[in-house]
Amino acid sequence: MANLSDKVAPSGVLTPTGDGSGLTGVLTPTGDGSGLTGVAPLASPVFSGTPTAPTPTFGTDTAQVATTAFVLANAGNGLPSFVLEDQKSSGSAGGSSSTGWATRDLNTEVYDPDGLVSISSNRFTVTKSGWVEWESVFYRSDRVRLRLYDVTSGAVTALSLSLFFSAGDNAGGSVSGGGAVVAGHTYELQARVQLAVSGIGLGVQSSLGTEVYTRVIGYLA
Repeated sequence: MANLSDKVAPSGVLTPTGDGSGLTGVLTPTGDGSGLTGVAPLASPVFSGTPTAPTPTFGTDTAQVATTAFVLANAGNGLPSFVLEDQKSSGSAGGSSSTGWATRDLNTEVYDPDGLVSISSNRFTVTKSGWVEWESVFYRSDRVRLRLYDVTSGAVTALSLSLFFSAGDNAGGSVSGGGAVVAGHTYELQARVQLAVSGIGLGVQSSLGTEVYTRVIGYLA
């Protein structure tokens, strides 16, 4: 290729041969560069064909260009990546609630079409980073709370909403929350109550089919 140290007329087109690795200089036209053909301006460029760019990591919140892969990973398609539940046979209660942090049962993969999560001993491990939401039921335990615990890092990831289910009024209901998860980490859902209730503190059986007392829904990149 010719020596690029010579001036190139604004109306000319610079077309290097090969992969262009031999170019060491930068062509900087004067003015707004409107005289150049086949070259995109620095301000408000218009591309044709299929331009590509590096895909930002999940959750990036900067002025970096967002590729279609980034948009789909963050927006999702409306469907969760996985659904996990604590399922028990019809007529089986949820278990006893505890005044100390105790792991809630999680024993069934309901939905995991891409194999992004595994479950063992009431813990789940994700293969990609993202977000999970959870919901668990309680009965007559007064003040209740859930938390997502990162077993891998030994730290609390997120806390649930704070609710009160009066023992005096035989009240029950569900508590929900959400938090971010990291690829390769193992998590468990832990519960704590003000008033421990034996047998049914973590849910009263309906005896109308498979009982479900906890559900975790994941959205992964």
